[in-house]
Amino acid sequence: EVINGEEARVFSMAAQTTAFVDRIYKVRDQFDSWVAKDMRHALKYQQQQHEGKHVGDRNVEFDWKAGTAQLTRDGKKREPIKVPPGTFDPLSAMYALRLFFFKQKTAYEIPVSDGKKCAIGRGTVVREERVKTPAGEFDTFVIEPEMKDVSGVFKKSPGAKIHVWFTKTAPFVPVKVASKVIV
Repeated sequence: EVINGEEARVFSMAAQTTAFVDRIYKVRDQFDSWVAKDMRHALKYQQQQHEGKHVGDRNVEFDWKAGTAQLTRDGKKREPIKVPPGTFDPLSAMYALRLFFFKQKTAYEIPVSDGKKCAIGRGTVVREERVKTPAGEFDTFVIEPEMKDVSGVFKKSPGAKIHVWFTKTAPFVPVKVASKVIV
């Protein structure tokens, strides 16, 4: 796929609660991210959000000639914001972490923008772990991204944490994602 004249990679993720939790607080989110094929920056980000009674759409367009990101939320465009070179959206930032060589207890930083603001995203290797998933068993690095600048259900839940399990060998594929939130 080509976005703004650049060849793109596409990453997608869906998040949903279990049938039991649905009765309390139903989550059905879809995230799609387009990044430059060489993984140097984000090109476009879309989020379809259904969390409890909140339903909404977000679309972020990155303009690298102008060095900006522009958020359109529920059809309403916001003023573009300045973003530094190498900025990723919230989903592609997880995949951009794969560019780093993971070491135990090492923290990594990367500029991240949701179109509303730009922050330095941090991810820390908290441990190594062998994990069993439907795709098989893997030796992994467990990464904990910093959550203070994340919106949605994480912002509403003090102490919310998310962990991502990446394979210890290249291409450092994320094989499991788990979060803890209070609703």
